[in-house]
Amino acid sequence: MTTRSAVPLRHGLLSISAAAVAWGLGGAAAALLLRTTGLGPVAVCFWRFAVAAGCLALLPARRGRAGARGAALLTGLGLAVSQCAYFGSV
Repeated sequence: MTTRSAVPLRHGLLSISAAAVAWGLGGAAAALLLRTTGLGPVAVCFWRFAVAAGCLALLPARRGRAGARGAALLTGLGLAVSQCAYFGSV
């Protein structure tokens, strides 16, 4: 008989809540940065992805998957374009 722990559920709900708050504040933060510092959508997008790339670089790389690095690069590029378009429209 298997038992389930409530910890993963709480962790999942906390993660989803944090992502929702971050998503909701993204446009407002970009508009505030444009107004106060003059950073445009491309600059905000660049700094967001530069910080994220630095954080991801600290994670250990998985070995044995040659195509994973290329797929991650293409995914990151697609997300960067998407975020720039989003901030440009906000």
